Amino acid sequence: MDSALWRQPLVLHVQQTGASEIYLNGRLIKQLGVVSQNPEEVQARTLPQGHMIHLPLAGGTKQVLAVRYALQKDLPIFNVGNRSNFTLQIRLNEMNAAAVYSAAEYASPFEFFRAGFFCILAILHLAFFFFYPTQRANLYFFLYALFSALAAILINSAYKVHSVEAKMYLLIMGGCFIGSLNYFFYLRALYRLFNQPKGIVFWALTVGLFLFFLDGFWLNPYRWLVFILIVLIIPLETLRVALLGIKRKQRGAWIVAGGAISYFIFYSLFEAMAMGYLPAGPNWVIGNLMWNISYLSFPVSISILLALEFAFTSRTLEAKLEEVQHLSEKTLAQEQEKQQLLAAQNETLERQVVERTAEVVKQKEKLQATLEHLKATQNQLVHKEKMASLGELTAGIAHEIQNPLNFINNFSELGQELCQEVQEEVRQLSVPPGEKKNLQELISNLSQNQRKVHLHGQRADAIVKGMLEHSRSSAGEKQLTNINALVNEYLRFSYSGIRAKHKGFSCTLETAYDQRLEKIEVVPQELGRALLNLFNNAFYAVQQKQKLGQVGYEPKVAISTATQNGKAEIRVWDNGTGIPESVKHKIFQPFFTTKPTGQGTGLGLSLGYDIITKMHGGELAVATEQGEWAEFTITLPYVPVPSKPTLHTAPH
Repeated sequence: MDSALWRQPLVLHVQQTGASEIYLNGRLIKQLGVVSQNPEEVQARTLPQGHMIHLPLAGGTKQVLAVRYALQKDLPIFNVGNRSNFTLQIRLNEMNAAAVYSAAEYASPFEFFRAGFFCILAILHLAFFFFYPTQRANLYFFLYALFSALAAILINSAYKVHSVEAKMYLLIMGGCFIGSLNYFFYLRALYRLFNQPKGIVFWALTVGLFLFFLDGFWLNPYRWLVFILIVLIIPLETLRVALLGIKRKQRGAWIVAGGAISYFIFYSLFEAMAMGYLPAGPNWVIGNLMWNISYLSFPVSISILLALEFAFTSRTLEAKLEEVQHLSEKTLAQEQEKQQLLAAQNETLERQVVERTAEVVKQKEKLQATLEHLKATQNQLVHKEKMASLGELTAGIAHEIQNPLNFINNFSELGQELCQEVQEEVRQLSVPPGEKKNLQELISNLSQNQRKVHLHGQRADAIVKGMLEHSRSSAGEKQLTNINALVNEYLRFSYSGIRAKHKGFSCTLETAYDQRLEKIEVVPQELGRALLNLFNNAFYAVQQKQKLGQVGYEPKVAISTATQNGKAEIRVWDNGTGIPESVKHKIFQPFFTTKPTGQGTGLGLSLGYDIITKMHGGELAVATEQGEWAEFTITLPYVPVPSKPTLHTAPH
């Protein structure tokens, strides 16, 4: 030692994971733990954070520093970064310089920043997944951020404890076990986000992370391989996947690619500072800043991309909702227009029937000819006004039932008013209380009977209107129609309608449309009505089964299209209540329904059957298992119409 060192206070800064005895010029100046030739007696000990040992220099320019060192038996040794790359490390330094080193080594606020940052990311992406569970990349990224935060907390805690055993196990848990899990979920999130198939690269990296997991037990000699995996290979794989996304023009892929480039730039600067090629700043602040920027480049870029995806999905759903609302309003307006037209046509029909009936009464001698003429006229009106199967019945309903129903409803309302008036008169009568009570009970019963008569009269009126609807036959013309688009459109209409009616209802929709199915000639409005009835019945069935409260039951409706043997098929399947075998042969009959009284007229399936079989020359079949499922199959003649060839002109 030269004379300059004698005038400065010198200290030793010791880091170790075993037991040691430190001698200066043959004199013991510090004992850390118990050193023994017997491995069973060795007890490891570490110095408290930032503690330094004063070096009592003796006379002379030559000083002898000697150390006895031993490792505790069965104590795992774990190294993290450049903090404890040695089982024993002794630094001889001037006291002020040693204090600066200690501050840079232990007191970096970036350690706590990383833990808090990953906790915030975990909460954020758990919320993203909760509101949009279809994007499972948010779930994987939540697990990655959660394990990253836990690893940072455990590693930071390791340097706050004095027990070597506790320190080593905290480092193993944070550095190996949790460290391997968080990178595994990072890869899952990356591949899921970019729709990248899990090929040989992914599984090779998974095996490498598994070796990293085992690193905490016995793979210390091969830690440099794990270091290359974490520091170089996984970042390169991230860059490769991001570049593939850019090539496929995937939205936001350039953000992750930019994060990978940022990682390599700032990590290179960090390594240059660690090797002394660049200044790391006072207390290693700039070096820590470079390391943290590189370390957080990947999670920040992927988090931004996932947030953008979430925002884009939200905007898309809002646009679709507005479109559905617009289509619903348009459909409602069309339906109201049809109802008005139907009402006008029914009035015309009633007037014509009355005129012909009066003519029959006046001209008895021409009864047979008049009846045949009336039947021919009725058949013509039935075809025009969609009453092919119930023409005469509609005329009879209009003439023979509608008028009595009107009288029943009107006089039942009048009877209720009279009962109220009589009730008021009875209250004013001067009769014994017992008689007055009996009269009031009789009048109350009579009023209740009148209300029931009025209620059932309204039900009969609804049935008559349903018969009129069922009797209509389409006057529409067949058009070339995309069956897949038609099915999908009415499926969305039906699902939106039942969700508007039952606010808490939700159902899984599975669609499988055969893209080879070309346009065929159908009457789109009428076929849509038949499909809408089938969809409504399917949603009603799964909703009724959901009300039973079966454990684990999830409502599901599956729709598919296909071509089979020169015919087009449309299948509507649900896992609802099914149809009893005893009534399956009746479901296409008019007025038959399995719904409770007041919830259905029994004309929906009958109307759909007529549209498919009579109007389109197709078939409608049903297969079911009571309490489990039901499936309706529509079969239509399929004569594909080839698309017109596109003419290409050479450029000028």
